Amino acid sequence: MEEKKEQEGSVTREMEQHINELETLRQQMRKKWIIRFSIGIPLAIAGLVMMIIVMTLIEQANTLGLVLVTIALAMMIVGVVFIVLGSKARSKFSKTLMSLVRNSVHKNLWPDARYDNNAGFSWQMFNKPHFFEEPDRYTSKDWMDAVYDGIQFQSASYNLERRETHTDSKGHTHTEYVSYAKGTMYRFDFEREFGATVKVIEGKRLFAFTGTGLEKVQTEWIEFNKKFVTYTSDINMVFYILTPQIQEKIMELEGKFKGQFYMAFLDSELFICVNDDHASLKIPYNQPITIDTLKPVIEFVAIPAVFIKLLGLNKNKFKKNAGVE
Repeated sequence: MEEKKEQEGSVTREMEQHINELETLRQQMRKKWIIRFSIGIPLAIAGLVMMIIVMTLIEQANTLGLVLVTIALAMMIVGVVFIVLGSKARSKFSKTLMSLVRNSVHKNLWPDARYDNNAGFSWQMFNKPHFFEEPDRYTSKDWMDAVYDGIQFQSASYNLERRETHTDSKGHTHTEYVSYAKGTMYRFDFEREFGATVKVIEGKRLFAFTGTGLEKVQTEWIEFNKKFVTYTSDINMVFYILTPQIQEKIMELEGKFKGQFYMAFLDSELFICVNDDHASLKIPYNQPITIDTLKPVIEFVAIPAVFIKLLGLNKNKFKKNAGVE
């Protein structure tokens, strides 16, 4: 335990060394962003308005009309370019900050981790908990395999797409792939074989599981039941795993993310899906960079450690040959 606290403290101390550097970059980024958007948005709007006025008032093509249309179009293009450049300034700052945080977290919390940006969960592994409908196209990347406090885990991003076909007014058929689930999956291995399944699903969401072979149950906490639907193959195991304390931790974890939160205990595995379209990360663009404003970013990158600690996966309950209390 003391070793883990020291590792986490090392992340904080290491990031404190980059505070001034990051704050300088943030101020430079914000200045560029404000200037470029202040120029780009009015210019693009003015060009669009001018285009509409010219097209409305000048019914026949003439030299003046063509000149005005060209000027309006140029204003719109220049405006959009400034907006894009402003967005790129933010993106560059975000990448720099995330690179520093990820390097620090990975070096201090799971130094022996293996990474492969081009690999991910196989569909067979991803679909083990049956959280979602089967897609027409599935992709997964940004694979990580690591160990924290004796618990092995893997994580990878995912994107599930369905094929949609549309026919336009001229009878032309168009096919496209549209995402319906996108986020990050985490898989944890612990020693104990529970011999049971416990699934916790947030609200009314699209997921493949229909209840076949599992029983829908309610816990004693009404607020938890309003937020989540729980299924199990062994009702006794629900109350053993989902103690009131664990339910509080699950509610706390869910509050850290946008989108939907899914959990499934399958024998000796825990699957967690954060279906948030990667929108949960909050970069402090408009706040001074301090260790306090960086804490949510650090926690986001170190979320596997947060899962392990809050859910107690490193406790005796999940150890091999642990008996039911």
